[in-house]
Amino acid sequence: MHTHRFLLHLRQGFLLLYFGLSILLNGCGKDKATEPEVVPATVETSSLNFISPIGVEVTGKVVNPGNAEIEDHGFIYWFNAEGEIAKGIKVSLGGKISSGFFTTTINNLDFPKGDRLPTLFVTKAYVTDKNGTRYGDIYSARFNGVLVTAFSPNIGKSGDIVSLSGLFKGLKSSDIKITMGGIPIIIKELSEIQLKFEIPTNLPVEHGQTVELKMQVAGVTSEISYDFKILANVKNINPKSGPLGTRILLIGDNLPTDGSRSINFYFGNQQVIPEYTNGIYVQLSPQTASDKVELFYHSDGQSYKFPLLFEITPFVIKSISPNPLLYNDLVTVQLDNFIYHELGGNVFYVNAGAFPLPVTATRDGKLIFALNQLGNLQPGNSYPLKISYGPHTVTTTESLKVVK
Repeated sequence: MHTHRFLLHLRQGFLLLYFGLSILLNGCGKDKATEPEVVPATVETSSLNFISPIGVEVTGKVVNPGNAEIEDHGFIYWFNAEGEIAKGIKVSLGGKISSGFFTTTINNLDFPKGDRLPTLFVTKAYVTDKNGTRYGDIYSARFNGVLVTAFSPNIGKSGDIVSLSGLFKGLKSSDIKITMGGIPIIIKELSEIQLKFEIPTNLPVEHGQTVELKMQVAGVTSEISYDFKILANVKNINPKSGPLGTRILLIGDNLPTDGSRSINFYFGNQQVIPEYTNGIYVQLSPQTASDKVELFYHSDGQSYKFPLLFEITPFVIKSISPNPLLYNDLVTVQLDNFIYHELGGNVFYVNAGAFPLPVTATRDGKLIFALNQLGNLQPGNSYPLKISYGPHTVTTTESLKVVK
């Protein structure tokens, strides 16, 4: 009887212990299921590219967004391999990202002054959630020093436009220093891939000489050209009108100072020979066929024209003597507005009526001829006088009268 009661109590004890353990184990299992596993967000640094000497484009990627809301993401950067993240500069892109790539451009980088090599740029992507901040791998690069990839032309005169192609994204005109022959250049146009400037007027060189073209951005210097050829630019002439033989002063930039330069000047269809005396002067040839002629020059097989016109004014017949005259007399025609051309070519064509007369021109503006050189002029007759020189023909208002 006692044994049976003992076994009954023992069985009841085991049952109570079993139910207690079951409740305890079930409760622990429920508590464990309600707490999610901690999955932090992860990130990688994907790419780093220079877009200018002081600008980079960086890309990262959220590999796994984790199971908590991303609070921030972006990049940390610094300027040497031994730098610390804690001392780096943070570029925050905010928390609005769940996964995938993110890219940003960092401009106006203030590189520290160092050796002659471009300073190292170091960066890594980061992502932050409630579980902390994780980083991608470190990426680093130096600017390759290529500011300009192409330029055109490599020859020109003051006022001409030169175009440079290169990496200018994120740059302002004030970030770029260009010099030509040591003279600072003003940039006229600037885009991400091209800039344009005007050849300056104050280059201390003559026609055909070369200058060095340089660009500098943030301490990075690019030697664009060592032999940019400068051409003469004639901007004005003085005077702008006058008779054939007028000494015309050429005014402009980078004009030659002697005859050693490869340059040939023309007015209209006639070459003119420069005279280098306190400037550069030319005289129009008597063979000039038009009364208004435009200036241009040839150099190295190319022709360069200028919108500068010289107007040739006609000579004037001042007097004829003697008149009337005997058949054997020498006739002298005095001209005004005439300049004797010392290089020759002072060729006049004179007709008495329909008959041509050989004529000689003198330095003091006289035309001299003899009637007896022709047997066609008859005593007692009158003959109008027609004189041609250069582009002009003038007929006298009074006729030659041959007396008997």
